[in-house]
Amino acid sequence: MGWIEQYLDYTKETEPKESYHLWTGISVVAACLQKRVYTRIGVKRVYPNLYIVLVGESGKTRKTTAMELGEDLLQELEVPLCPDSISGRQAFTHFLRSKRVAKKENINGIGEVTTHSLTAFAKELRVLLRGDVDFMADLTDLYDADRKWEYYTILRELDSVPWAFFNLLGATAPDWIRTMIPKEAMGGGFTSRIIFVVEHSKKLTEPDLHLNWRKREELLGGLREIQKLNGQVDETRGFKEAFRPWYIESDKQIMAGNPPIEGSKFAGYCSRRALFIKKLSIIASASRGGGLALEREDFEWALGRLVGVEEKMSQAFAGQGSSLLAELLYRVVSTIRDEKRISQAELLRRYMYDMDIMQLRNVEESLVRQKIITREVEGTEIFY
Repeated sequence: MGWIEQYLDYTKETEPKESYHLWTGISVVAACLQKRVYTRIGVKRVYPNLYIVLVGESGKTRKTTAMELGEDLLQELEVPLCPDSISGRQAFTHFLRSKRVAKKENINGIGEVTTHSLTAFAKELRVLLRGDVDFMADLTDLYDADRKWEYYTILRELDSVPWAFFNLLGATAPDWIRTMIPKEAMGGGFTSRIIFVVEHSKKLTEPDLHLNWRKREELLGGLREIQKLNGQVDETRGFKEAFRPWYIESDKQIMAGNPPIEGSKFAGYCSRRALFIKKLSIIASASRGGGLALEREDFEWALGRLVGVEEKMSQAFAGQGSSLLAELLYRVVSTIRDEKRISQAELLRRYMYDMDIMQLRNVEESLVRQKIITREVEGTEIFY
């Protein structure tokens, strides 16, 4: 059993769904690896940092609970974490620069270097981003940074942070995405680097936290071993034999107009799936104790986790269209999903200040045609 599987076992009796715990665990491993390990795509180094965002309606999915369980382990290990209160590019950049990893790393045989590594567990992602387009552009550049991350200061002077590494786990409600990220940036550089993990409900209702503290100590011990990894993670023959045909076929499907996720907002994301696979494969290898080698099983694990989360990913931008109808569609679908079955009269009462009967009929027609909901008539009543 690998570290991530142990983590899922540790958290299985808590309220959040397994997908939240899975991607929190993935982010924890990435935070512990920092910039010490890498693989390659061509000549480009690929590091294990990821931008992961848990998406779910406030109070219904327990996003914060999932994040706090992973954050607890990182705090115990004193992994550099971004303060919840930090906001804005200037404060963030100053804090990142101050986080020098004391241990010196030998990266690619170029000699020992000191890295600047930081992880953010942003339980309110909008507090970190604040709709700041310039800051989001900085985070976009930082995601792919190699030997140094260059940025412009408030005085428009070019500065840099050598060997910078930033890993992000955030949480947001779907309707907050619109306030955090300008419409013109949807699907662009920053959001195309995010893996959105969407859920609509919690797994169970349990007021008490049932955790096995012996398992917690075992998890901490496993992370300490992961922190010892250092250097290039080599791809074995088995990994290459699995990755190469998948890469070719995946690219062929995208070029033919059959992307894994439909919609222009995810075009950039789909073009980066190979990068995500390499990053997740590093994390899979570290989790199973694979040392500095990527095996076929790491590729298969990475692909399986990515395909699984993509099933709901398009719902992250639900209601973010340019029309009023797009927002109403999202809200009505969410209500019907929560209620399982609801009458037209009750639905209209709930949205009496947002739409009239004609607008409801337009929403209904659109959802029925897409086979998202069904319409039933019982006497004089209509039910969805």
